[in-house]
Amino acid sequence: MAECSGCRAEIASFDRRCWQCGAGIKRDVGKLFAGAPTDKELSQARLCHLLALPGMLVLGLFIETAVDRVGLLAFVPLNLVIPFVFWLSTLKSRFVRNHGLQTLNFQLLWTVVMFLVWYWFNILAVGVLNDLVWLLAYVVVLMGGIALVWIASNDAASAGDGKYPIRIPID
Repeated sequence: MAECSGCRAEIASFDRRCWQCGAGIKRDVGKLFAGAPTDKELSQARLCHLLALPGMLVLGLFIETAVDRVGLLAFVPLNLVIPFVFWLSTLKSRFVRNHGLQTLNFQLLWTVVMFLVWYWFNILAVGVLNDLVWLLAYVVVLMGGIALVWIASNDAASAGDGKYPIRIPID
């Protein structure tokens, strides 16, 4: 048996939450701590990251078609709008709020880089070599962003801090 650090109740070492106060249990080497994120918070934090993926794919794969069909409205980045709306609905939990902020931070930076790469190709690029360099840059930015989002979502599911290695340093 172990002791909950929140209410001092005795809890079994295999329990995921305290039976008396309901606090989530975080395991450390030989110790248990109350106040760990609940399963709902872990899934919401992971969802903060994963909700950016559809917008990233639309922006990365269909920007040319979208610009042709809807004009400048295509530049509304869904990878920012969808996570922002979800983030506003989950502001009660500090853990989820932090993950949402980290997601929006990274997505803002990724969107700016994607638009710069797209602008470079459509306005400045001339010649075959520039086309190949652009294609490489575009694929690296698109796939690298998707990979980082997936890694951050797995970090959120395991109660990590959710900080991306590439971000705007605001904290």
